[in-house]
Amino acid sequence: MINLDYVKVENKLKVQQYNSELFAIIVAKIKEIEGYDKLRFDNELLKFVCVCIENGVSEKYALNKKKTDKKKLAMDIMSAVFLMNEAEKLIVNNAIEFLCDNNMIIKYSGFKKYTSIIGSYIKSKL
Repeated sequence: MINLDYVKVENKLKVQQYNSELFAIIVAKIKEIEGYDKLRFDNELLKFVCVCIENGVSEKYALNKKKTDKKKLAMDIMSAVFLMNEAEKLIVNNAIEFLCDNNMIIKYSGFKKYTSIIGSYIKSKL
C-alpha cells in the first residue's frame, strides 16, 4: 500500500480541508444534543452554530479568514443537519442575518479559548 502522509495540501486546498473539518465537528456537536431534530428553528441553536464558526475559523491561516463565507457555512451546516425546503432556508438565512447585524455572535479571546482547552484536557486525565 502506498503511503502519502508526507504530501500536504496547501493554500486553497488547506483552507477547504480546514473548513470541511470545522463543518464535521459542528455537525457532530449538534447531533450530540438530545432531541436536536426538534430544534430546527431554535435561535439558540443557530447562535451556537454561528459562534462555533466565528471562533473556529482559524487565524492561523490568514487565507482562511478571507476565503471562508461564514454565513454560507452556517447555512450548509443547518441544511446538513435538518432537511429544509426553500422557505425554511429563507427563514434560517434571515435569522443568521439578524444575529450578524445585531452583533450577537461572540468572538472569544485567545486566553479564554486556551484556558478552556487546557481545563478540558486536565479534566479528561483525572
